Amino acid sequence: PLLFPKHEIDFSYPCRHKAGNDSNNDKDDDTVDWEQDTRASSLRLIQGALFPHLVATITQETRKQFPCLLSLDRHADHDENTSTDATDDKNVTATSPYFVSTRDLPVQLATDEVPCGFCLLEIVSFNAKEGISYDAKILASWKQQLKATLNVPFLASRIMVVPTKDHDLHDSHEDTSSSGLQVAMLVVDKDQWSAVDVCMGDSNAPLKDHMEESCRLFVTIRPDGHVAAITNDVVHGLDTIVEDTRWILEGNGD
Repeated sequence: PLLFPKHEIDFSYPCRHKAGNDSNNDKDDDTVDWEQDTRASSLRLIQGALFPHLVATITQETRKQFPCLLSLDRHADHDENTSTDATDDKNVTATSPYFVSTRDLPVQLATDEVPCGFCLLEIVSFNAKEGISYDAKILASWKQQLKATLNVPFLASRIMVVPTKDHDLHDSHEDTSSSGLQVAMLVVDKDQWSAVDVCMGDSNAPLKDHMEESCRLFVTIRPDGHVAAITNDVVHGLDTIVEDTRWILEGNGD
């Protein structure tokens, strides 16, 4: 086990909402922080921390569009004596599962056009009874506005939270050609998602309803894998995403 899990895995940068709130007891707080740092790492989605590790499944289409996605299954990758093109493997079909981690998404989603950039991630729940009910164009719109406003490249990804790990990937896949946006589609089962503490706002208190079917989150992830901004406000949340991400770009939070 790691000696200091919080400072090796759960290290968190300051965020805009906490800036300027430091007290004269910082030294004491740091001492207590280190003394308690032998506790186990916990799954949490919070500004400043690394995006949590979850095992996600992707389709072959996403794998072809984003070839830097790293497989968690060593048997899924071809060895040096075989073709690296997934479509050349007769044992691989369009429905074959491919398991990846949700950690370091900006690096894993890197393309020739965007070798290094921020990642705009949308997280939506899948309703088994009603199917997918969300406006896929919002992700494309927000990505375009973020790039134009902040003048930095953004990659786009979507995590679908589904009832079980055995859920058919094609039930969670939608055509993004209408928006012209290249999206990495990742599927995570609810058992994993329910173990994540989603913290946001000035108090960073865990959300009580992040497991609800109507839950929808937008997250920007820094190139180093740390979370820059989080919002669950589809109507006005873009402003929060812009301001929190701009705060990072201006050299704060390091």
